Amino acid sequence: GLQTLLNATEPMSNSAHTLYMSMSQADTLATTSFVQPGLQTAESHREYLDAIDAAVVAADEVLRGSVETRAEDTEKVQDLVREIQRLIPQYTGLMERAQANQRVGNPLGVAYMSQASGLMHETMLLKAQVILDITRDQVEEEMQRLSRPQLVPLSGLLAALIALAAAQWALWRMFRRRLNKGFLAATALTLAAIVWLGASNIAAWDAGRNDFASAAGPYEQLTNARTTAQEMRTAETITLLTRNTQRANTSMNDTSAEVSNALDAVRDSAESSEVETARTALTSWIRAHTSMMNALQTGQYDRAVTLAAGEDSEESTEETTATSFSLLDESLANLISSSRLVQRSHINETLGTTRGVSTGIMVLMLLAIVMMFVGARPRIQEYL
Repeated sequence: GLQTLLNATEPMSNSAHTLYMSMSQADTLATTSFVQPGLQTAESHREYLDAIDAAVVAADEVLRGSVETRAEDTEKVQDLVREIQRLIPQYTGLMERAQANQRVGNPLGVAYMSQASGLMHETMLLKAQVILDITRDQVEEEMQRLSRPQLVPLSGLLAALIALAAAQWALWRMFRRRLNKGFLAATALTLAAIVWLGASNIAAWDAGRNDFASAAGPYEQLTNARTTAQEMRTAETITLLTRNTQRANTSMNDTSAEVSNALDAVRDSAESSEVETARTALTSWIRAHTSMMNALQTGQYDRAVTLAAGEDSEESTEETTATSFSLLDESLANLISSSRLVQRSHINETLGTTRGVSTGIMVLMLLAIVMMFVGARPRIQEYL
């Protein structure tokens, strides 16, 4: 079960996160191209295609993982993934049509873009979020289940120990002989098996419940924060197209609070330099966003577009939301990757505590049976 969790369930959950982020990133890149000065650059279009490709690959990995795990919600996950796979060509078709109209200067391109973005946010990303939530729960539930004490094996070994002790006491009472060496050796071997299994259970419980839970919380906060930041970046672009500034300001406040809380959660466990880089990028993004919104509210649309989609240059010291968000997203991605490695290390640790236990206990119990035979053989020969 732990091998399945490590090799299928957890990677499937990570692929579900990749699926969500890749689709959100693709939509952000596509919508940003409608407000940036000039036509969409070849590099930007290539990044958009790479994000779509990553989403397609991640969807396939989620399907393969669901086949291996065979959890209770497997059928639901597979249905949702297949729906997303059917919708991706519709989304890309609408977006390509929008970009084709934009290239010839046709205002109808914005309508197609809004339709495609609506499909992404109102249908595809919602389904991807459900998949992400289900797979996260599967990882946590499996870890909790597999780190529970193994009461059945422990009770069986304990029953064997009690039976051995009772048999020796009964023989001593009936025949008034000294304790049987073979039975004593069998008792010692059974007691060693109980101690070994008990220690393994305690170590597995500690790694599975305490260590894993302490890593899973920050990991989930980071993934949620990155998702929220990606949505906020898309909302910035939509704001420029609709000129609706009030909602964007509210969303930025919520986004900055969520990202800050996630960074606080990993402050002690993650690399301090990466956390500080993310904090700096978040502060820079907030300042650039505020400048963009102020420019938009005062009618300086061209300056707002430059602040939203432009690139920082040596001639200008003014920050842009594009570069600030890109740096923040990269830092969050690095922190998520590090947090995931910590989470997987605890699963590995739990697996390590159980590795060899079943074989070792089987050997100990077989030796105990042999020792019982050795101890009983002289007494049986007395009656032959």
